[in-house]
Amino acid sequence: MDIHLRILELSLDAKTWIEYILEQTRQSMQNNGSAEMTDVASGVHRLDEKIEQMKKLLTEYMPQPLVTGSRQYNNLALAQEDFRNDDGYPSETLLGKYYAVGDGGSGYDIQFFTRDLYQRTLKDHPEWQIVELSK
Repeated sequence: MDIHLRILELSLDAKTWIEYILEQTRQSMQNNGSAEMTDVASGVHRLDEKIEQMKKLLTEYMPQPLVTGSRQYNNLALAQEDFRNDDGYPSETLLGKYYAVGDGGSGYDIQFFTRDLYQRTLKDHPEWQIVELSK
C-alpha cells in the first residue's frame, strides 16, 4: 500500500481513538464514576498501538536526537528556541504549561505539565531543572 495512504489510514484511526478517549473522559467526569476510566485506559492502549505503527512506518524519515544522551535537546537554549519556533505548541493552555525538563548532563525534553504533575515532578525528581517555556 502506498505510504501516504497508510499514514492517512493510521492518522484517521488515531483521531477516532482520541475522540473516543475524550468522550469517555467527559462521561466519567459527569458521572463521577470509574467505569468509564476502564474505557479510557483501553482507548489509550489502542491509540498507543496506532502511534507505534505510525512510528515503525516512518522510522526512516524521523530525525535523530540531537544528543547522544536520552533527551531530545542537548541544552536548555535549544529546547527554548525550538518551542518558540514550533507553531504546534500553543502559547497558552487552560490545563497546564509547557516546560523544558532535564539537566545539563543528559539534555532536555519539552513536556506538558498540569499544576499537579508539575508539583509531583518537582518532588519526585529534585535533580531535574524544570523551566517554564513561553512564546
